[in-house]
Amino acid sequence: MKVLRKNMNPISFVVNKIIEYFKNDFSISSFFVAVVGYIIIFLIKEVLNLIKVKHQQKSIFNISGFWIADFDSIIYENRHIIEIYSIKQYLDNLKIKIYHYSTSRNTTSILSGQGKIRKSYVSFYYSTHKKASVSIGCEYLEIISNDVESIVLKGNYYEDYSKLTDEKRDKISKLLMNNNMIELKRINLPLKSRFKLFFLKKPYKNYSEIEKVLR
Repeated sequence: MKVLRKNMNPISFVVNKIIEYFKNDFSISSFFVAVVGYIIIFLIKEVLNLIKVKHQQKSIFNISGFWIADFDSIIYENRHIIEIYSIKQYLDNLKIKIYHYSTSRNTTSILSGQGKIRKSYVSFYYSTHKKASVSIGCEYLEIISNDVESIVLKGNYYEDYSKLTDEKRDKISKLLMNNNMIELKRINLPLKSRFKLFFLKKPYKNYSEIEKVLR
């Protein structure tokens, strides 16, 4: 019997084996079977994730799920930003993926990182998927409200501010003192968007599309 890989539970092992089967035994005749298989796996993962989140909420505080941040850039003038956060929590460890939408461009930036949750505080770092980019940042957030169903994550984000003017640096310093640079709220992401994420697609194409959904 093969030994399960470290940190892999039996359900993940079985699901990965199914995926490997479809990848290794893929042909034109089996195309529809593969599509149906992926859909079934997606639905199973959605149900298991829902059960896992509900269970963890009973035992420890859990912020797994989708969050949204809607704010004006403090670095660039007249630039509005909408970000979708996908957070996965295991005990006090976090895996983060951020889908960044901006009025300044018609494309989506994808950032990913890891972090920790301790008591009522969350911190994590993130960077872009582009190897040529040196963009990296971090966020330090406080969990506001004792009601698990209506909490928000509020705090600051830190990026490279070295090239900013003194005026903008002063503005950022004041915001840092007030712990009021960014606020994340839970969002019930539509099944269509979650389905796109499952296939490693962006939940929304661009800023215009996500703005229509939100507004």
